[in-house]
Amino acid sequence: MSGHADAVNRTTRHPASSGRGSSVGVAPAVSAPGFMALSPTWQQFTSYLELGALPTAVSCARLHVRQVLWEWGLGELAEASEAVVSELVTNAYETTVRHRLPAPIRLRLSSNGQQALIEVGDGDRTPPSRPGATGTGDLPPETAESGRGLFLVAALSERWSCYRLSERGKVVWAEVAP
Repeated sequence: MSGHADAVNRTTRHPASSGRGSSVGVAPAVSAPGFMALSPTWQQFTSYLELGALPTAVSCARLHVRQVLWEWGLGELAEASEAVVSELVTNAYETTVRHRLPAPIRLRLSSNGQQALIEVGDGDRTPPSRPGATGTGDLPPETAESGRGLFLVAALSERWSCYRLSERGKVVWAEVAP
């Protein structure tokens, strides 16, 4: 990882969990800084990365996701996961810079051995606008400079959502499957 993103990386492998499912961390306890505890389903592999609100954060996050998924034997999830993490980290970066938030951008990548769970946290508690929340359900006009990212996240992931942290901030998450 490049020092340009002020990154802190922690990767761990947990004993294989039993059962399959797509439950997302719902326990009230916090595990990695700024995240809810993971359900046992998602604890087979985890990786945590803190990024500074710098222009290089998005590219560092993409590289991290690609390399970690390869290491975990889940290279087939890399392309979709990179696109999802790119959109989520871009949104977190823009929010952090726009509001001059002191909190880092946090990325946690987890896997149950078949799917990837991508979580991106920032210091703003405002949840992202859902695609189609305006009632039209249409993509923004081609001339719009933003607004397509969460359509892409929705299209590439099995499901996605957001949770607020008890302290300041939120986490937007997405599940990517083969």
